Amino acid sequence: MEKHLRGITISFLKLCLFPLILLVVSCGKDKFPQRIFPKCEPITAQIAAATNQLKVDYSLNVNAADFDKVEWSFGDGGTASTFNPSYTYKEAKTVQVSVKLTNKCGEQATFTRSITVVQDVVPSVATGSSSRVNNTTANVTFQLLNVGLPAATQYGICYSYTNSSPRIGTADTKSLSSVSAGDSAVIALSNLTPGVSYYYCSYIIDSKGNPQYGEVKKFETTSADIWTGLVAYYDFNTDTGTQIKDLSGKNNTGTLKIGADIITTGRNNKTEKVLRLDGVSGYLDINDHVSLRPNKLTVSLWFRIPDGLPADALRGMQLYYKSDYNTGDNALYSAWVKYGGSTPNVTIHADIKPKESDDCSKESESKWAGPHNTQHRDEKSWHHFVAVFDGSVGKTYLDGELWAIKTDIEGFGIRDCSGGSLRFGIQHQRNQDNFKGHLDDIRVYEVPLTEAQIRELSKH
Repeated sequence: MEKHLRGITISFLKLCLFPLILLVVSCGKDKFPQRIFPKCEPITAQIAAATNQLKVDYSLNVNAADFDKVEWSFGDGGTASTFNPSYTYKEAKTVQVSVKLTNKCGEQATFTRSITVVQDVVPSVATGSSSRVNNTTANVTFQLLNVGLPAATQYGICYSYTNSSPRIGTADTKSLSSVSAGDSAVIALSNLTPGVSYYYCSYIIDSKGNPQYGEVKKFETTSADIWTGLVAYYDFNTDTGTQIKDLSGKNNTGTLKIGADIITTGRNNKTEKVLRLDGVSGYLDINDHVSLRPNKLTVSLWFRIPDGLPADALRGMQLYYKSDYNTGDNALYSAWVKYGGSTPNVTIHADIKPKESDDCSKESESKWAGPHNTQHRDEKSWHHFVAVFDGSVGKTYLDGELWAIKTDIEGFGIRDCSGGSLRFGIQHQRNQDNFKGHLDDIRVYEVPLTEAQIRELSKH
């Protein structure tokens, strides 16, 4: 029985299995598809960025690998899935940009880079006021409002008397070396033409070379020098309290006493701030200083007496007085105005205490000496008064014209005695002669001015 079964099995293998084996062996290898596994290199990449204001063009410097997926994150919530995206930010900032790459093998790698986006800011400037305007010189103010982004490094002033709209290339320029944003700088102009109108403005050149300009303003050079020798100057236009700025640069600050204040009114067809004195106690007081004790002297001021002079010919109003306030000692110079005997005649005295020795004692004090005159004038209107003392000669001018002259003053100029303040609007405590009215544009010089200079002052 076992032999019979073994025979059947062998017969089956010969008839069925062996032919199948032969069939498989006889088939070539290319008859069945093979599974191919991809070969992937390590992922390497660098983020490249080209910025243009708020817009950034991104790209990737990568190896030769192919990627199934690119995922950008632009650091402000923005995303993209393209290989070389462009992205525009809403504002200038620094962001962390990332890109995640997935290759065909499913491998991933993330790369990051810090990117700063900027937005150019146009710089801006302002044109300030002019000051210390003279015949050939003037100061003008430059103000830097915004330096811009990228920061501008070239700025200054354009000025011209032939071009009412001065610009770089058509006007003279004066540059500045360094100014901080929000600050102002005073620029001194020189070699100007006397007696003409100059137009000026601030300028700044942005990072691309484009100029930006401030408002065009104007000043007029004087026909004559009115700044040389100036030791005290008060125009009241920027004063608000009791301390009155000395614009001469000598720091002879004035103080208003009770009964004196600053008001706004008209003078020379323009609105001005002027000094108003009540005629009772108000005056302008300037402490003694060596600069206020010159050997030669010019005092210039504007005055108006709206209520008129006292009808009493013996009563005057003091324009200015230099002495000890309490006693009147150490007097140096003085000027006063009074009723001239008939309306509207006006008498003006200007005097000095001549220097006869170096002794300042009361016993050695010299007598007052100086010119005076009476003419037909309306004291209720504005008048420009100037007193000039030069050695033996004393002169006074009213409204630019010679008023009085004295040519035989004895001594050697004005005595030099310290200790007394200079006061406008009062004599001294013992004999006050208070001034009731308005004063403006007060100037004191340590030199005698010429008639040309005086005529120029009468325009201011």
